[in-house]
Amino acid sequence: MTIKAIVKNVLNLLYPRHCECCKKAMAADSPAPLCLSCQGRIKKNADIRHGSKNAKHHFTLARSACVYEGPLKELVHSFKYKGKIALAEPLSSYMIELAANDKALTDGINAVTFVPIQDNLMAKRDYNHSQVLAGRIAKRLSLPLVDALKKTRRTKPQNELSREERLVNLIGAFGIKDRRQVMGLGILLIDDVMTTGATLGECAKVLLENGAREVRCLTLSRGI
Repeated sequence: MTIKAIVKNVLNLLYPRHCECCKKAMAADSPAPLCLSCQGRIKKNADIRHGSKNAKHHFTLARSACVYEGPLKELVHSFKYKGKIALAEPLSSYMIELAANDKALTDGINAVTFVPIQDNLMAKRDYNHSQVLAGRIAKRLSLPLVDALKKTRRTKPQNELSREERLVNLIGAFGIKDRRQVMGLGILLIDDVMTTGATLGECAKVLLENGAREVRCLTLSRGI
């Protein structure tokens, strides 16, 4: 047995890893957070598009890398609510893969920004999950990351509301920090999950009202 194999076996005994979804034991040096079986259950490229004339949404185009279900949903939950910030790397890779192959999403984009969270959640989690994802995407696309938006009032969590309630919960809940950061620019807006499009739509509205030329959206997942 080689030294490398011995070290690997020792690591597996001392620091066993488990799949984030099914909890199956995995090798300690496995780079993925999911076992191969759970990785295969992730549905990629959940496509949704809205035309720029759709007044309800304000953004020109929205794309989602995956479907928000099964193992992907488990990863998002761990990343967002359990402090597992290291999951940003594998999660953002799905978004980066989509962006790299979709010129309609990225051509003419000048900067990347993200959906903000309210102050009490930021204090509790110590990071904005959408900002972390956006930072990785901006770096890969060689674009500036701008902290353009702010939450202007507290709102109920979208995942606790009905579709009708979601559509009105966030109206007027966002503002701009410095309009000079977005004036005349094509903006790529990042979030983790898109369901009704209400959150992205309200953020896009604020960006456009403050001089952004266009807003396109990229989310990790699409809610069913």
